Amino acid sequence: NDTLESNLEEPARIYLSSQDKLVKSPIPDERPNLKPQIPPESFYTPILKPIIKEAFAVTSESNFVTINIYAKPDEDDNLLKDKAYEIMRRIMGVNPSLGKIVINWQPEQGGFGKSASLAGIYIKDFFSKKITRNELKEVIFTAAIEPESRHLNEVMDIAKVEVPIDNLRKGKELRTAANIYRQNKKYDSAIRTYEQAIQFNPNDFLSYYWIGEVYAELKEFDKAKVSLSKALGLNPDFRQADESLARIKSGDCNK
Repeated sequence: NDTLESNLEEPARIYLSSQDKLVKSPIPDERPNLKPQIPPESFYTPILKPIIKEAFAVTSESNFVTINIYAKPDEDDNLLKDKAYEIMRRIMGVNPSLGKIVINWQPEQGGFGKSASLAGIYIKDFFSKKITRNELKEVIFTAAIEPESRHLNEVMDIAKVEVPIDNLRKGKELRTAANIYRQNKKYDSAIRTYEQAIQFNPNDFLSYYWIGEVYAELKEFDKAKVSLSKALGLNPDFRQADESLARIKSGDCNK
């Protein structure tokens, strides 16, 4: 039984299941909006250790909590949301008055990753029984983490154009399909589908980036440099493209 959902009358006194070995929120009855006055990391870390097997760190500022997990994220957003919910429910159980919870899966600083976040308004709706557990999962927002650039290359900026929202959606769907082709080493289909995505969204620097990576895998380095330069032209702060292009220019990929 999920006792988090069954004990919603007094949010400041919420418990999770007994096996979770969680402590009751120290929020006094007469001051229900007061945060626990203890160091954030020492408060949340023991609560999260049983379910986060990888190395992680917790930071807290005001009523905003961030958990950085140093591991590769799930590609499937539904699985990612399930994991995010299990982590978030523990935090909510001891501090239901949070304004926002953010979880970042990122193996190393400056690398690719994914983020899951939940706004405080939905936490309040959950505790007031306006939304169910499944509905809460649906409003967990997931996004890709893009690395920051080291500016190793000089490329010409490419002017961005306005793209209708339907084209953005179609372009993203095509890029997702192209990613599957790429992961299965169907490179011709991947390149063709990335190019279709770019036709719908000329600002799609990620598709240019992955075309470059595919060409690099195929040892077609001149084509790889063109695509990676276009990715950087659209997003000069895209660190992964910056580093890939520098590596190709240095000849490291030829070794």
